[in-house]
Amino acid sequence: MDKAVEKPRKNLGESIRQRLKNLSEQRNRPFDEILRYYAIERFLYRLSLSPYAEKFFLKGGLMLKVWDSMDHRATMDIDLLARTSNQIDNLQRIITEVSGMSCEEDGISFDTQKLILRNTQTGGDYNGVSSSFSAKLFTTKMPVLIDIGFNDVIIPKPQRIQYPTLLGMPKPVLLGYTLETVIAEKLESIVKLALVNTRMKDFYDLWTILRHHEIKPEKLNVALREVFANRKTPLQRPIAFTRAFYDTKETQQRWNNFLSTMGKQEVKFEDVILELSKYINNFFEN
Repeated sequence: MDKAVEKPRKNLGESIRQRLKNLSEQRNRPFDEILRYYAIERFLYRLSLSPYAEKFFLKGGLMLKVWDSMDHRATMDIDLLARTSNQIDNLQRIITEVSGMSCEEDGISFDTQKLILRNTQTGGDYNGVSSSFSAKLFTTKMPVLIDIGFNDVIIPKPQRIQYPTLLGMPKPVLLGYTLETVIAEKLESIVKLALVNTRMKDFYDLWTILRHHEIKPEKLNVALREVFANRKTPLQRPIAFTRAFYDTKETQQRWNNFLSTMGKQEVKFEDVILELSKYINNFFEN
């Protein structure tokens, strides 16, 4: 009896890429966005299994995915706080080691041969570092961008989180920011930048958080004071919450451009600011 002809096994990366393609169609999201989220997810998974898992803390827009915030914006980079040396050679070694960890079930590989790291902020005892390299799934390459900060505080303490996965694979279990610290850092940035602020994402993220999450005022009050003090920024009402900022044509155009890049329905910037200031200003009066 003739042996059955064994069908060639489909490439794992090709199969996963197709599943991600199907997912992008189901969610009506750009395929490139889904691919980059997958690369982010699988790098974080490797980080969670590495000896450095307790030294890095997830922050920024990706935490909105962890909290399942409705209307969260697409975030194409990884924001981390690090409790390790900010020297370039140290971070290069860590990223290379994490990227090279084997994880056969996800079909993705990371190429750090052209890993680029650079300082993003200097002054005092603070140095931020940004890094870029690439990931490959079957024949598709995706950029991976990581921004690493140092010397910030997390109030009251880092929380253990499970980062959501796209295809039901094992979830990265990491340490991350608290809601109150995310709010405090974004407000500190808004206060510090004052009238020259172009970071519309901070206003949008704050608005999203406050609409979909219950914030405990006493915890936020402590976080604001600790974050502002640590960054040596006066705890004062944001000038951005005044008409001198939000009622200018330049700011409104920048806001509308920001919304259009996300495919969001029009929301008046003035309405967002008034909603934020109604809640936030109470903390600057105490």
